[in-house]
Order: sequence, then C-alpha cells, then structure tokens
Amino acid sequence: MLAAEEILEDDDIEIQEGDVTRSLINGIITIEFSDYRQTVNPGLEQCPVKPVEQSIALDKSFGPWKYKLVDSCPLSVHHAVCTPLWRAVSAAWIDLRSSIAWSLGTGDNIHPLDDTWISSLGPLRRHLLQGADVSQVQHVSDLLDIHNHWDVLKLSGWFSPATISHILSIRCPDASDIPDKQIWGLNDKNIFDVKSTYASQVSGGWDSESTCLLHVLCDCNFAQEVWKLLLPPWLHDSFFACDTQIWLLLNVSKHDIHPAWDLSWHLLFTFAVWHIWKSMNEWIFHGTQSNVDKIVQRSVTWARYFSECASWVLPVYSFVVSKSHWQRSEPGWVCLNTDGVASSSTGIGSIKGIFRADDGSWILGFNKMIGVTHPLQAELWGILISHMQTLILAISFGKLQS
Repeated sequence: MLAAEEILEDDDIEIQEGDVTRSLINGIITIEFSDYRQTVNPGLEQCPVKPVEQSIALDKSFGPWKYKLVDSCPLSVHHAVCTPLWRAVSAAWIDLRSSIAWSLGTGDNIHPLDDTWISSLGPLRRHLLQGADVSQVQHVSDLLDIHNHWDVLKLSGWFSPATISHILSIRCPDASDIPDKQIWGLNDKNIFDVKSTYASQVSGGWDSESTCLLHVLCDCNFAQEVWKLLLPPWLHDSFFACDTQIWLLLNVSKHDIHPAWDLSWHLLFTFAVWHIWKSMNEWIFHGTQSNVDKIVQRSVTWARYFSECASWVLPVYSFVVSKSHWQRSEPGWVCLNTDGVASSSTGIGSIKGIFRADDGSWILGFNKMIGVTHPLQAELWGILISHMQTLILAISFGKLQS
C-alpha cells in the first residue's frame, strides 16, 4: 500500500471537470472536492483517493484558508497537505483543545469521555476505573437510563463515587433543550480571543536574551528602513545597541516629544513595532510585501489618533440607585426568595434561593448550576427547585405528611 505522502504528490493527481464545485454557505465561499481516481503507475490498477481536505472555506478572518471540519471539536486537526498557518495550529491543537469546554444542552455534540463538559474534572476518560469497558460509550445519552436520568448503576462500574457525584450535579441532557455550546476556558468571558490563546502558548517561554525577536523588529533591513524615517535625532546613536528587553523598556518609557510630528516617542515606537510585526506576518503567511513609507504613515496616524482620544474628557453621569429591602413574613410563616440568571455571552445559567423565618433568621439556602439556558427558563427552574425544597422543608417540620 502506498503512503499518503506518495499518493498526494502533485504530479500524480489529475483533477477533471466536475471534480471541484463551488458554493456559498453563510456568506463564505466553499470549495467542495468530490471523490476521484488517480493512477500512480500505468501498470497498476486505479485506486480511489479521497483528498485529505474534503472542503476548504475561504475566510479572511483566519488566514487565507480555513478548513471546514465535520466534528466541531475533533481530537486532531492534522492534514497531510495544508498551509503553514494550519500546520502551526495543528501542532498546538492538543493544548488548545484542552482549553475548550462544553455546556451541556441536548448532549448530541459532546463525546462523554474525551470532551470537557464537567469543568472540575476535565475529560472523564482520565477518571475511569481500571478495567472499565466503555467501548460502547459514544454519546452522553449512553450514560442515561431508560427514564433519561443518570444511570447510577452503570456509572458505578466505570467511575469512583467522587466522580459520580460530580456527574449527578449536572442537569441531564434533554432533546428539547438548546444545542450544546462550546466555552473558551482561558478567560473570564468564556469567549475565544487571540490574547488568551497566545498567552497560553508562550507562558514560561519568554527569553529576554532572544535575538530573533530583536532581529525582526529592529535589525532586519525592512525594520531598519522604517526606524531611519521615524527615529528622533537623540536616539540615532543608542537605538540599535541594546538587547531585546532593554530595547523595549527603554523606548516605551521615553515620553519626549518627536520634533517632526509633535507626538510622544513612546506612542510612535509602540505603534511602529506593531505595524512592523504585522507586516512581517503578512509577508510570511500571505506573501504580501509592505511599503516602508506606508508603515511610517500608519504608525504616525495611529499614534496621533490615540493621543487625541486620550485627551478627550468624558461626561460625568449621575445615577439614582433605589434599594429594595427584605420584608418580614407574617408570624408563623416562612419566606422564600429565589432568583435565576443566565449569562448573555455564554448562556450558562444558575439559580439560588433562601428560606427565612418570620424574624429574618436563616433557615435554608441553595444554589445550582443549570447549564446552557435563557433567562426565562432560569427563572422557571428557580421556581421548580424552590417548590421541591419547600416540600422537603415542610416534611422536616412535620407540616406535611409524605
């Protein structure tokens, strides 16, 4: 059998009319490759070859090419034939995937053992008992009984009691619920951003003596041409004579006004570094070469815009805050206060409640995470759980016979 690299040689593949179709999906140009046959050697039989990249979507926000994946969170995104950007993503995918969690909805898109849907545990495969047979577990529904409740008997054969308690604290999936939702675990907003991703990849890897970074931003021919047009007279002698960390700290701390543009040097320097770095990336990943004069012009424009915005005086608004106070219930009665909330960004909801006696003393309190939901559903869940707790409290006080 031939290796994938041998099959996918450019000279061996012949694409004929009809093999490639183009369509528009959600405003994104999508190129679909149909199955085709190729002949490696005229003396050999034709063998079917399915391209590794079955579908490639053109997306400006993620480099020149974005690979369309069937699984929303696959175990691997490796492709034998891909762009340098995608190759870099696939190399870091294991670390990035560990930062993706799921909020349980219908349970259709979550692999119960390999995906993180219980944040305090991570993937459940790590917590399996020795010798546990989970070969048939492919969906979250495989963890449920015939009544769509967590199957404690089945779970006890796979996990420890501590792990099972975490599973039981999660609301069971419901086919009528909203779809499962992915959550980014590297920031407080639970939404993917480049900053947290970059920080996770370079954490602990900063080298203050690195000459590579200094070369890209300062010493290469392109960068030097930019700095020659930007540098104020008092920096000509010392600008190119520092190591990376001192070079950065020295320039961002200089607030002297540049005589040519009447701008603080630390602003000009900061935006020039950004545009040099960005232009280098454009050249490496897209082959687009930038003009030195344009880099200088953009750096000055951005610095001036930032300087003007920083000088604006924002209006002062006054707010009237009204306070609501808890009121005592009638003698002999217990007061229940409950609330439900849902995050506008992640959709994660929670409920809480508290029972108080007629003198205001605390009797019982509760809180519970209810997964992905919406505000109305969160309020209804709060009412339901509150009524259940009320029945339990009534029984404990002997006010209700079970």
